[in-house]
Amino acid sequence: MVAAPAVEAPWRVGYWNLRWAVEGVAMGQHEQTASRGAVGHFGQAAECVFCRILAGEIPTQIVASNEHAVAFADINPKATIHLLIIPKEHHPNLAAVASEQPEAALAMINLAAQIVQDQQLGDYRLGANTGARAGQSVFHAHLHLLAGKQMAWPVA
Repeated sequence: MVAAPAVEAPWRVGYWNLRWAVEGVAMGQHEQTASRGAVGHFGQAAECVFCRILAGEIPTQIVASNEHAVAFADINPKATIHLLIIPKEHHPNLAAVASEQPEAALAMINLAAQIVQDQQLGDYRLGANTGARAGQSVFHAHLHLLAGKQMAWPVA
């Protein structure tokens, strides 16, 4: 098997600043916010950590973006490259994005493909957790883009 090429990850520079900012936010609030529908300007939920990132309240280095989506490093990486791709508007999960804003769901997938091509990542995994029992901890839709290591199957 041919290994994926070594890729410098410039977005990791702000990793610890983002981790420090995010750890100060109680993750349980996201599910409550999504279920209450407490949404502010531009479809952002007031207590959502990803909405706060989009609003510039929590600093992070954006890896890539397009009209409907943004990508940045996961603060708890499960692979050499572990990025999160989120829609710019708040939706509690990927199914909601597909139903309410299908162009954003497609934009998220297209952004993942663009990153893989631009960074020459080779093989990669793209996944979404929907619901707490499936491992979703932030209730703002997001895709996980993982690359740079051999991955096992099945995931669970």
